[in-house]
Amino acid sequence: MVPVVLAACKPTLDDLTVWKTQLTSPDGQWIASARTIQNGGFGSGDISTVVYLNRKDDANSPQEIVDFDGGSVAHTYVLDNVANRGGGIDLVMRWAAPTHLMVTYRSSPTIYFQVVKFQNIEITTLHLPADAQSGNASP
Repeated sequence: MVPVVLAACKPTLDDLTVWKTQLTSPDGQWIASARTIQNGGFGSGDISTVVYLNRKDDANSPQEIVDFDGGSVAHTYVLDNVANRGGGIDLVMRWAAPTHLMVTYRSSPTIYFQVVKFQNIEITTLHLPADAQSGNASP
Protein backbone atom coordinates (compact mmCIF):
# COMPACT_ATOMS: atom_id res chain seq x y z
CA MET A 1 0.00 0.00 0.00
CA VAL A 2 1.37 3.42 -0.96
CA PRO A 3 0.64 6.30 1.42
CA VAL A 4 -1.01 9.28 -0.19
CA VAL A 5 -0.23 12.75 1.05
CA LEU A 6 -2.75 15.44 0.27
CA ALA A 7 -1.36 18.94 0.36
CA ALA A 8 -4.00 21.48 1.19
CA CYS A 9 -3.43 24.88 -0.29
CA LYS A 10 -4.33 27.62 2.13
CA PRO A 11 -5.94 30.47 0.19
CA THR A 12 -4.47 33.94 0.51
CA LEU A 13 -6.46 37.08 1.23
CA ASP A 14 -6.20 37.98 -2.47
CA ASP A 15 -7.57 34.53 -3.42
CA LEU A 16 -10.71 35.20 -1.34
CA THR A 17 -11.26 38.82 -2.47
CA VAL A 18 -14.31 39.38 -4.69
CA TRP A 19 -14.26 43.22 -4.67
CA LYS A 20 -11.75 45.90 -3.72
CA THR A 21 -11.25 49.62 -4.07
CA GLN A 22 -9.06 52.42 -2.76
CA LEU A 23 -9.35 56.17 -2.45
CA THR A 24 -6.64 58.74 -1.75
CA SER A 25 -7.42 61.69 0.53
CA PRO A 26 -7.66 65.16 -1.10
CA ASP A 27 -4.27 66.15 0.35
CA GLY A 28 -2.68 62.90 -0.86
CA GLN A 29 -1.53 61.88 2.63
CA TRP A 30 -3.94 58.98 3.33
CA ILE A 31 -5.25 55.95 1.47
CA ALA A 32 -8.60 54.42 2.38
CA SER A 33 -9.15 50.97 0.94
CA ALA A 34 -11.84 48.32 1.17
CA ARG A 35 -12.14 44.70 0.19
CA THR A 36 -14.88 42.11 0.29
CA ILE A 37 -13.87 38.58 1.11
CA GLN A 38 -16.00 35.57 0.32
CA ASN A 39 -15.01 32.49 2.22
CA GLY A 40 -16.83 29.24 1.55
CA GLY A 41 -16.84 25.70 2.75
CA PHE A 42 -18.95 23.22 4.60
CA GLY A 43 -20.83 25.30 7.15
CA SER A 44 -18.36 28.18 6.96
CA GLY A 45 -19.64 30.36 4.12
CA ASP A 46 -19.22 34.05 4.89
CA ILE A 47 -18.98 37.41 3.17
CA SER A 48 -17.26 40.28 4.95
CA THR A 49 -16.21 43.75 3.85
CA VAL A 50 -13.37 45.51 5.63
CA VAL A 51 -12.31 49.16 5.32
CA TYR A 52 -8.66 50.05 5.97
CA LEU A 53 -6.72 53.28 6.40
CA ASN A 54 -3.01 54.04 6.13
CA ARG A 55 -0.65 56.92 5.43
CA LYS A 56 0.52 57.06 1.85
CA ASP A 57 4.21 56.45 2.56
CA ASP A 58 3.80 54.17 5.60
CA ALA A 59 5.43 50.75 5.20
CA ASN A 60 3.24 49.26 7.94
CA SER A 61 0.11 47.31 7.09
CA PRO A 62 -3.08 49.31 6.66
CA GLN A 63 -5.16 49.60 9.84
CA GLU A 64 -8.62 48.07 9.90
CA ILE A 65 -11.19 50.76 10.69
CA VAL A 66 -14.57 49.15 9.88
CA ASP A 67 -15.54 45.48 9.57
CA PHE A 68 -18.93 44.52 8.10
CA ASP A 69 -20.32 41.00 7.96
CA GLY A 70 -23.08 40.10 5.51
CA GLY A 71 -24.31 40.99 2.08
CA SER A 72 -24.32 39.06 -1.16
CA VAL A 73 -22.30 39.37 -4.33
CA ALA A 74 -23.41 38.88 -7.92
CA HIS A 75 -20.28 37.09 -9.15
CA THR A 76 -19.33 34.61 -6.45
CA TYR A 77 -15.77 33.52 -5.63
CA VAL A 78 -14.21 35.74 -8.32
CA LEU A 79 -12.63 39.20 -8.12
CA ASP A 80 -15.08 41.27 -10.13
CA ASN A 81 -15.03 45.00 -9.34
CA VAL A 82 -17.98 45.65 -11.67
CA ALA A 83 -20.50 42.92 -10.79
CA ASN A 84 -19.53 42.94 -7.10
CA ARG A 85 -19.23 46.72 -6.81
CA GLY A 86 -19.85 47.89 -3.25
CA GLY A 87 -19.04 44.50 -1.79
CA GLY A 88 -22.63 43.33 -1.64
CA ILE A 89 -23.62 46.13 0.76
CA ASP A 90 -23.29 49.05 -1.69
CA LEU A 91 -20.32 50.40 0.25
CA VAL A 92 -19.04 53.79 -0.90
CA MET A 93 -16.14 55.76 0.56
CA ARG A 94 -15.57 59.46 0.04
CA TRP A 95 -13.40 62.10 1.62
CA ALA A 96 -15.57 64.93 2.97
CA ALA A 97 -12.32 66.74 3.88
CA PRO A 98 -8.64 65.75 4.07
CA THR A 99 -9.24 64.57 7.65
CA HIS A 100 -12.80 63.19 7.33
CA LEU A 101 -13.56 59.86 5.67
CA MET A 102 -17.21 58.96 5.07
CA VAL A 103 -18.21 55.33 4.61
CA THR A 104 -21.80 54.74 3.47
CA TYR A 105 -23.57 51.44 2.95
CA ARG A 106 -27.00 49.97 2.29
CA SER A 107 -28.38 46.56 3.20
CA SER A 108 -28.19 45.43 6.80
CA PRO A 109 -24.77 44.02 7.52
CA THR A 110 -23.56 43.43 11.04
CA ILE A 111 -20.82 45.87 12.05
CA TYR A 112 -18.26 43.90 14.07
CA PHE A 113 -15.69 46.63 14.45
CA GLN A 114 -15.77 50.39 13.94
CA VAL A 115 -13.21 53.13 14.61
CA VAL A 116 -14.49 56.71 14.83
CA LYS A 117 -11.07 58.39 14.82
CA PHE A 118 -7.66 57.16 13.67
CA GLN A 119 -4.78 59.53 14.33
CA ASN A 120 -6.18 62.82 13.00
CA ILE A 121 -8.75 61.23 10.66
CA GLU A 122 -12.43 61.27 11.64
CA ILE A 123 -14.39 58.29 10.28
CA THR A 124 -18.15 58.51 9.79
CA THR A 125 -20.11 55.36 9.02
CA LEU A 126 -23.61 55.95 7.70
CA HIS A 127 -26.37 53.51 6.75
CA LEU A 128 -28.36 54.78 3.77
CA PRO A 129 -31.88 53.73 2.87
CA ALA A 130 -32.17 51.77 -0.37
CA ASP A 131 -33.44 54.80 -2.34
CA ALA A 132 -30.78 57.31 -1.16
CA GLN A 133 -27.89 58.44 -3.34
CA SER A 134 -24.46 57.50 -1.91
CA GLY A 135 -22.75 60.57 -3.34
CA ASN A 136 -25.14 62.90 -1.52
CA ALA A 137 -24.51 61.52 1.97
CA SER A 138 -23.94 64.02 4.73
CA PRO A 139 -22.79 63.41 8.29
